[in-house]
Order: sequence, then C-alpha cells, then structure tokens
Amino acid sequence: MNYFLKNQAFQSALLVISLADALGVSVDFLAYGNKDDTGNNTKYPLLEEQELIKKYRVLDERGRKAVEDTLEREYEFVNPRREK
Repeated sequence: MNYFLKNQAFQSALLVISLADALGVSVDFLAYGNKDDTGNNTKYPLLEEQELIKKYRVLDERGRKAVEDTLEREYEFVNPRREK
C-alpha cells in the first residue's frame, strides 16, 4: 500500500511538471502564481522570449551590441530614472 501511495504521488508530481513545462511556466507559478512586478512569470522565459534568445545567440558582436543598445534605450523609455 505504501508503494502505491508513493508511486501515485510521483505520477502526480510528473503531471504537474509536464503541465508547467507545456505552459512555459514554473511549478511555483502553477501553485502560487508567483510573478514579478511586471506581471511576468519569473522562473522561465516565455516561448517568444526563448526564440529571441536563440536569435541573439547566433548574432556576431556587432549584432549583439545593436540589440543591447536598443534594449537599453527602450528600457529607459518605459522605466525612466527618477531625478531626486
């Protein structure tokens, strides 16, 4: 009986892990809804973000610098520094 209960718990855990993987979220997100302050799941990148990462990784140094410059400029636009 104990083996059956352990195996059932293991199968349930695998199901939750598979579901989280298919949805592109963490198990924590499924259980607790953990998000960062922008509303994004903080543990795993979304599929769209994963595609951007793949493309970034094949760029040469010039291409990566262009992406980084654009990203910094856009980030500063939506998150300006507050002058004190």
